[in-house]
Amino acid sequence: MRSAQQSENEIKAFPHFWAHVIPCALQSGGAKCGDVGDPRVRPRRGCAPHHRRALRRCWKITGLCERPWGARSAVGRGGDGGGAQWMCPCVRMYPRVQVCPHVQVCPYVWPCLRVWTCPSVQTFRCVCVSARVSTPRCAPLCVTPNQPPTEGSLSPSDCCGARGAALWSGWGGRHHPVMTPRPAPPSPNRLCHAVLTRSPTPVCNMELLRCMAVLVTLVAVMGHPDPTLDQHWQLWKKAHGKEYRHQAEEGQRRATWEKNLRLVMLHNLEHSLGLHSYQLGMNHMGDMTSEDVAALLTGLRVPYGHNQTSTYRRRGGAPDAMDWREKGCVTEVKNQGACGACWAFSAVGALEAQVKLKTGKLVSLSAQNLVDCSMMYGNKGCGGGFMTRAFQYIIDNNGIDSEESYPYMAQNGTCQYNVSTRAATCSKYVELPYADEAALKDAVANVGPVSVAIDATQPTFFLYRSGVYDDPRCTQEVNHGVLVVGYGTLNEKDFWLVKNSWGERFGDGGYIRMSRNHANHCGIASYASYPQI
Repeated sequence: MRSAQQSENEIKAFPHFWAHVIPCALQSGGAKCGDVGDPRVRPRRGCAPHHRRALRRCWKITGLCERPWGARSAVGRGGDGGGAQWMCPCVRMYPRVQVCPHVQVCPYVWPCLRVWTCPSVQTFRCVCVSARVSTPRCAPLCVTPNQPPTEGSLSPSDCCGARGAALWSGWGGRHHPVMTPRPAPPSPNRLCHAVLTRSPTPVCNMELLRCMAVLVTLVAVMGHPDPTLDQHWQLWKKAHGKEYRHQAEEGQRRATWEKNLRLVMLHNLEHSLGLHSYQLGMNHMGDMTSEDVAALLTGLRVPYGHNQTSTYRRRGGAPDAMDWREKGCVTEVKNQGACGACWAFSAVGALEAQVKLKTGKLVSLSAQNLVDCSMMYGNKGCGGGFMTRAFQYIIDNNGIDSEESYPYMAQNGTCQYNVSTRAATCSKYVELPYADEAALKDAVANVGPVSVAIDATQPTFFLYRSGVYDDPRCTQEVNHGVLVVGYGTLNEKDFWLVKNSWGERFGDGGYIRMSRNHANHCGIASYASYPQI
């Protein structure tokens, strides 16, 4: 039997997890636990004897001695309702700790999830997971009801009770709201519910990926705001200073926000299973669609019929990793706002590094100078532009002002260039060979940060948080100008270190690591260039 000290140690090891489990049990009318967070909770009075026996090694942790929502009777394993009665409210989607044979809860044990299909002669298709917190392991089991389970596994009756029953359960986890479960039928507006229903097809598959997919589909079909997310919506708006003109706009943004939230949850769940090399987060663009981002936050315009003739000659000797930030050649991350001036920030970023390398001084240059003054070169200010056209303007203008003397306004204006406040000049620019990542690496290593163009409209891009971005849906139809300031390898995956102009709340402090040596991912090497002083 587990000691109270063991229970306390387990709670200390996973405080965020248990902080959700016990309050959720109290909310749902479950065990009459002690104070929230107390590991020595007790089952409520009047518990059936078989409940006490089955939970005797678990109730000190969870205190969950109750029938599930929608279960028809409190009978033992294999009966009507069966093992479903051992479900923990709001946390059924975690694999179980091995010492708790009926309450399937185990924080952060995601790797041990597989689906085994029973032979056609059997009646169940069941996911059976057994895992210790430190050493997860899996064991398939396909048996008919009432047969004893294999060591370390769950029988189908434990998975979903009587023959032909199907159990859907939801999620309340560390980064997501804990919600009160509801009785059958399942509410598509809840991500945390569990219900036992009759099904004409004997299917039992309760584990993470399939269950979350079903819930996401149901919520998407309904199209109504989830009232259980109201508080989190308000907190997110406050955190990012969001205000909307009218209720209709807020309703539309709320719907987009919930859609993006589901994307983030599912993606990060798959990341924890080793399916992705990067994580997502609900940043300040969480209420935006791909179309919104393309219209407001990109703006790169590749000149029609652009003939990219490269004169670049490789120098060789590139190290395995490079980060120009460590050499003091990169200014702070800027925010272009609702203005398609990405091309201007990319251009000034490349020139800022060259000024630092030549003069030893790091000075922020004026992106607004380029927005206002380079239209005769084919740029459209906030309507878009191209980095080499910006370089050409600086060459012909014999200079560009500093950010301090010509601050950014995030809108088109009249040209206010003042030669007396000139902060940099440019003698020429060099374009790299089309889609040549080896040349790009050589230039970044030997010359400095390089202006590049990418496809930035995938939701996974603008909701990126950490890791190495690698989305197969990312195209080579470029629409956004950024700056490559380095490269390296993370977890055996090569990446480009990219400085964006969407503020520090984007990605990893304003930066994103994009897949390198991966067939010119997102078109990152298609239109690379840098200026020379």
